[in-house]
Amino acid sequence: MTGDNKAGTETVWFDDFTTGFHTGSNGSPANWKPLEVGAFRPADALITTGGDGLAVIPKGVHPQSREPAFTQTRAPAPPDAEIPGVLDHVKWFVSVDRTSSGGLPGFDTPSGKTIHVETLMSGRTYGTEGHPFGDAVADPLNDIRLAAPAMFNLDQESNIVFGFFLTNRGIFAAYERAPFAREIFGHYAAFSFGLQVGARAPNDWHRLAISYDRDANTARWFVDDRLVLKIDRVGRRLDRRHMVIDVGGEEQEVRLNQLQCGFGLYTLLDGSLNGGPGLVDLYGYPMFFDTARGEPHQQDYVDRDSRPTSRLFGQGAGLKSRWHSVSYR
Repeated sequence: MTGDNKAGTETVWFDDFTTGFHTGSNGSPANWKPLEVGAFRPADALITTGGDGLAVIPKGVHPQSREPAFTQTRAPAPPDAEIPGVLDHVKWFVSVDRTSSGGLPGFDTPSGKTIHVETLMSGRTYGTEGHPFGDAVADPLNDIRLAAPAMFNLDQESNIVFGFFLTNRGIFAAYERAPFAREIFGHYAAFSFGLQVGARAPNDWHRLAISYDRDANTARWFVDDRLVLKIDRVGRRLDRRHMVIDVGGEEQEVRLNQLQCGFGLYTLLDGSLNGGPGLVDLYGYPMFFDTARGEPHQQDYVDRDSRPTSRLFGQGAGLKSRWHSVSYR
């Protein structure tokens, strides 16, 4: 898809960045909205547009390699803090500036239709080989925790996230339910999963797409038009072999009323791979559980003190997109 409707498809959003990247600054109409969480403004990004679409890299420069490097981090803080430490994950995030009929960010997920979000995207990481975590990182060029560009689709009401992470060697499907809506939905299962669904090189481009069918409560992930993951009964856990974060809770299916669509640059330093330790304790709070064994077994970390040099060690990530679309099918 490059902006033209296919049979049975109603395109409701399309941007190929030919007129720039508009976030409402300087009086221009807003197509995209930067993330704001209270006083938190993740803005570690230099943004350019041109003949190849959108390009985003971090603001910093590694002192030796001169490659792009992250500059923004958060000190540990518990989940009830004004800015919890887990927001260290987000270096930069923007979403399509659209409000659902329910008044929340995103596009409605109406009955009888599937919402389909697609982008032509490339991305890479920088400086991940310089990590301080020893054997806890098996391949620094293929570890989404160290740094990653992402395509993310989320629902702020249910805290469900569908997305893709890119590394220099892999494409990962992301599926998450954050714990911040438990006052409304009860003590539901909260988690993050990352499943490698493809191989790649740093300069490769991919058509990445995610669809959601509210009636069937089914999400699908596509890479270059190929179905790579399907999840029925959204809200429930997957196989623990692919779990990155476990926040406990009871299994609960949940349907999404809207879907917010965007891009971001991320780290996931508190995550675990293959049941191993997390890298950095971003909360300083006994909230996460061992991804292999689950509740009540607490997650272990390489750096429980969350030293600044563990959170920022010269790593970075960049992304490119030639176009981004949202449609109903």
